[in-house]
Amino acid sequence: MSKHRWTAIFTVELTDKEAAQAFTFDHHGKQVLLTRFSGDNPRPMDGVIVGCYECELSYADALGKPCIPDNTIKSQI
Repeated sequence: MSKHRWTAIFTVELTDKEAAQAFTFDHHGKQVLLTRFSGDNPRPMDGVIVGCYECELSYADALGKPCIPDNTIKSQI
């Protein structure tokens, strides 16, 4: 068993062009995503999901419990 490895997954609205650029996730793609959270008119996030990358449980379900790694979701990617 190990410590939880917390991650956050968020959604943000992108245009078609921004989505294509972000898909590459190269330097330019990362810049596209970063601009959604800065500047004069940042687009609001629709929601944030926090959970453990290792045991694949949500924060609420994993909090206070030991981390037992589960590769169910990661093995499907």
